Amino acid sequence: MPLSSDQSKHEREHALRSFQKGETHILVASDVAARGLDLDDVTHIIQLDAPSNSDSYLHRAGRTGRMGKSGTVVTLIDRRSEYKLDKYRRDLKIELAERILARGKLLTK
Repeated sequence: MPLSSDQSKHEREHALRSFQKGETHILVASDVAARGLDLDDVTHIIQLDAPSNSDSYLHRAGRTGRMGKSGTVVTLIDRRSEYKLDKYRRDLKIELAERILARGKLLTK
């Protein structure tokens, strides 16, 4: 179910209610729409466009694994944006496990 700032308030509320009730299992949100969301039990975040700013990465990743629960963040990055991974590691003092997606297969780097 989509969640975007381009939607009406009613459409956004419907998408959130459906997700919170478990009627919808995947919520696709733009960065603007995702800001400030406080949703329980989010298990995965998949980022299609890695932010340049480490704080923005942390904010997005923080939508999962809340209140002592575990969560997984998958960030898809092309070779030209790999520098962002080093920036996240350095600025946030975190470890990131890299994988390579090639020809439909997930490989360990």
